Amino acid sequence: MKSFKRLFKFIPLIVFALFVIVANVYAGTGGTEFTALYDLISGWTTGMLGKTLALSCFLVGMGFSVVQQSLVPVAVGIGAAAALAYTPAVLEGVITATIC
Repeated sequence: MKSFKRLFKFIPLIVFALFVIVANVYAGTGGTEFTALYDLISGWTTGMLGKTLALSCFLVGMGFSVVQQSLVPVAVGIGAAAALAYTPAVLEGVITATIC
């Protein structure tokens, strides 16, 4: 019962924090200071370097799977390859998302 009373004391603070967060949602849409760096790293991960690293993750996972006679390392390799391939697009969507 006392824990609910403590929780109710923090509800106005939580609501205020949510309004502050929502008010600053548009923060990822501007700023050109780091555009060159972002384009460079994004190009690396979506270009041949990213494909090479993803394939390397998969092949190393396959190698460890053969040695350990388990499918867990290949699953980790596939997960790392998928994360490397899809993370730039997901981050782009999350960072530039705005609330209309």
